[in-house]
This record gives sequence, C-alpha cells and structure tokens, in this order.
Amino acid sequence: MRNSSLFLDSQERKENNRQTTSKEISSKTSEDLVQLLNAESYKEEEIKKIYGLEENFVSRMDKKYIEEQNKPENLIALSEYFLKHPEYDEDLSLQHVSKLPRGFHFPKNLKGTLSFPNLVTRPEGVNIPIWVTKLNLPKLKKYPNNSIFPENLEELTIGIEELLDPSPISNKLKKLQINQLKSLPENTVFPEWLRFLSCNSIKSRPKSVLFPQTIKNFYSNLSEIEGEMIFPKEMQALELPNLKSLQNITLPEVIIGTCFLDNIEIITKGTRIPKGGTFRFTGLKKIEKDVIFLGEIDTLWVQSLESWEIEKSDLPTISKILFPKQDSSYWYWRSTPISLLADYFKKNGTKITWW
Repeated sequence: MRNSSLFLDSQERKENNRQTTSKEISSKTSEDLVQLLNAESYKEEEIKKIYGLEENFVSRMDKKYIEEQNKPENLIALSEYFLKHPEYDEDLSLQHVSKLPRGFHFPKNLKGTLSFPNLVTRPEGVNIPIWVTKLNLPKLKKYPNNSIFPENLEELTIGIEELLDPSPISNKLKKLQINQLKSLPENTVFPEWLRFLSCNSIKSRPKSVLFPQTIKNFYSNLSEIEGEMIFPKEMQALELPNLKSLQNITLPEVIIGTCFLDNIEIITKGTRIPKGGTFRFTGLKKIEKDVIFLGEIDTLWVQSLESWEIEKSDLPTISKILFPKQDSSYWYWRSTPISLLADYFKKNGTKITWW
C-alpha cells in the first residue's frame, strides 16, 4: 500500500475538501496534484474517501506526471520524484530520453518493463531495479563496465556493438535481442538458458561459436556459417533469410511456426526438411532428388522454383503450396509441365496458389 499526503491542517479542512470532485481534481496539472499528494502522510483509502476518487486515481496521476516529465530537461526532477516514491511498481517507458544524468534514480520497487527506446548512453552509477523483468534498450551502443543486470531479468533488447560477457546477465534470461552487433568474436558462448535469440546485424558465424540447444526461436541475417551447425530438434521459429547454403547445417526435425530461408537457391540431395508450419523459400530455384521431408508441412512458399526432381510416389504431404505463375515461362518437372505436378499435389489434398 502506498502512502500519499495532502495539504491538510485540520479536520475542518478535511471536511471542506470532501466536496472536491474528481472532475475538479482532474483539471489540475499533474505537478499540482503531485504536490497535493506529497504534503502530509495519508493512506490511499483516506485520499479516496476525502476526494471521492476512483480506485486507480493515484497510479493514474503517477503516470500522468511521469509522462509530462518525460523530457531531457526534466530528468533531475523526475529522479527526485522516484526517490521519494520507491513504491511505484508499474511499467515505465521514457521514450524521449537519449541520455541519463549520473546518479539517476529509478523507483526501487519498479517491476515489469523498463523501456528506453532512444537511450544511446548509460552512465556508470545508474542501477536498474532488481525487480525489472523486461529491459528495452534498442539503441544503447555500450553497456558500462562492471554493470549488473537485474537479477530477475527475463527479456533483454539492447543495441550494443560489442558482445556482452554473459556472466553478469540474469540466469532467468529467456529472450535476448541484440540489434547492432556486427560480428561474433571467436569462442563466443551464449547463455545456455536462452529460449529466444535475435541478432539481425550479424552476417557470419565463426566455427568456434555455438548457439544454445535450448533455443526455440532464432532470428538472424547470417549469410555464412563456418563449420557444422546443429539446431535443436524442435523449434518454434527459425528465420535466416540471408543464408546462402544449407551445407553442413542440420535443421530441426520440427519447426512449429515459421522457417524463412529466402536466399537458398538449391536444396541438395539428402537434405532433411522439418515437419511443421510455414516454410518460405522465396529464392529457391531447384529441389534435387532424394530430399527428405520429415513430415507434414502446413504451407510451402516456392514462388521462384524452376525444378523439383521428385517421384510422384514420394510427394510430401503439404497443405498449401505457393508456386510461381506460369505466364512468363514454362518450367518443367522431369519434362512435364509444372501444372501437372500441381495436379498431383491437388489430388493429395494440397491447396495450390500461383504466385
């Protein structure tokens, strides 16, 4: 329960203030109301009783005040306000702030999401409350040395250009999104507890770098992967739209959601295609003979496909296929117009769309 306060000198003044309506109070600026709520100690129930306020009025005024102070020139005042109100425990977003002053104070009991969409630097000596579970710093290029992340942190979005040492990161972290990291140093080790990893600026992976087998969602613009790479057997999403080759890559056995491999031009003999949801191969031109489909696929995008070497008896079970339109050229399946291949899929219950 938070303690709030009012400028009240006597019981008589309390009685007079009972006549003040919520509408009249709402007409005041949030700064006036913050002063009003901070003069003397009164419990929240008393405030509501005196002013006839709705249940969430006090927390709404906190938010209104914070929104009005959400400017670089007001950060010192906002820091002082948080210092006086450690009980504020709701999500906090300071979208207009690009730099925090040294010694900035957050509410001690802040929980949930802390978001700085435009923060580019964070000075040392600014501590994130331990109860924060989601931290959004998409433009922050460098995290200060010896900084400790909140121990309850579960999701982190950060724009660093150099990889963090995973040791100061919470062991509860499940989701990591790194926006500006261009390369992975040799022998990089990611936290083994991750479930979601996104590193969209990385173009290649050194052979010594391993991704955790706990990952369920992986998003990257990797175009090249050195050495062998084995993905977990079951994933929710695997999106590598710039990857050029599946050589030495072991795909999951099941991808429940989406698999985007838009830059792959050839799926070679012996490649194992997972069962699952939506598979997008927008740049795929050829599927060689003896490609192994591990199970039913919901949707297959192959709108650039020119050749599919497959026997009629080996057609995989696919609910929907997006084939290329035939108006610009005729492409063939073993000297047979692709429209006949489409007919074979239709007879198996596949819905055909010409893209």
